Amino acid sequence: MGDNAIEVEPSVFALYAGDINQDEFVDPNDYPIYDAENSAGLCCDYLASDLNGDGFVDPNDYPYFDLNNAAGVFAIHP
Repeated sequence: MGDNAIEVEPSVFALYAGDINQDEFVDPNDYPIYDAENSAGLCCDYLASDLNGDGFVDPNDYPYFDLNNAAGVFAIHP
């Protein structure tokens, strides 16, 4: 729907990451959850703050938030 996905290679699409609080916007309101869960060293569970999907909330997740926050990514519905 609209621009909710990005083509990462020909015919392969991915969804944007970073809406940690699930309010449909990647914005500074998402950062406190990431910061707290990163500081706690959370892992081994499905967490919205694990933005790269590797099973850990760590500094490797921050670039996904940072880039999509700067791009103003938000949800689009029909």
